[in-house]
Amino acid sequence: MLNSLHKYEPRIHIIRVGAPESNRTVVSHSFPETQFVAVTAYQNEEVRTLLFLIENKIHCLKSLFNSVQGNLMKLKKIAFFSYL
Repeated sequence: MLNSLHKYEPRIHIIRVGAPESNRTVVSHSFPETQFVAVTAYQNEEVRTLLFLIENKIHCLKSLFNSVQGNLMKLKKIAFFSYL
């Protein structure tokens, strides 16, 4: 889980498998050049408003697509039965 505005540095852990439990070795490597600061909430009101508008447009487009897709299915059924 990420906490907003905290600095993180990814690490890779290499675990030797296939060896007996007593000989199992674990090696960890970190990469300082991949450090990042997590941002989980936007403090800027304009950014939040923009993201809200984008999410709403995506939701509206999905609803429209589903509606059009449903109407096409109905038309295909009508055309199929009309053909018989």
